[in-house]
Parts: sequence; C-alpha cells; structure tokens
Amino acid sequence: MIGLSLSVDSVSGILQVLNCEKVTGLRFFNWIQHTNQKLYCNSNVCSLIIDNCGWLDDYQTMTCLLMDFKSKRISLTEKAFGFLPVLGSTKDLIMESIRRVE
Repeated sequence: MIGLSLSVDSVSGILQVLNCEKVTGLRFFNWIQHTNQKLYCNSNVCSLIIDNCGWLDDYQTMTCLLMDFKSKRISLTEKAFGFLPVLGSTKDLIMESIRRVE
C-alpha cells in the first residue's frame, strides 16, 4: 500500500464501523502502529480501539493497550467508553457494566 495516506477522520470512521458491527479492529490498529506512528498515538484513534475491545469483551487486550497508552502519555476521550451502557441505565445494568470491566 505504497502512497496510501490515511487521515484521523478516515481511520476513526473505519473503527466506528467495526465497533458498530462488533468486529475486531486490532489487525487494522496494529497495521496503523507500524505504518503511521502519528495516527497510532492519536487520542481519538486510541479511544476507538479501546471501545472496540469493550464491544468484544476483550478486556485482556484492553488492559494491555491502556498500559501502552499510559506509558506513551496518550489521553483518551469519551469515545473510549461507548460500549458501557451507563447513561439512562438501571442500577442493575450499571453494576453489570462494572463487573464486565473488573
């Protein structure tokens, strides 16, 4: 893929579609890591891959990514937590969300 130039918006759009479809975005994210370090360290992109892990209940990978982002001082946005159904939820649903992440 020589000469391919991806923007934050295009990568975010791809990750949003993968998240909606509950399809892993890890291979795509790893490819970005090796081809475009600036995109890999983007807060929106990192937030969306965390959200992707959440939709797939892949908390082991999420933990590894969070530790990597912390070491690189990458901040996350609210987009990282779209998989958590907290707003407007009952107490039982909120507690279930907390148990899923623990």
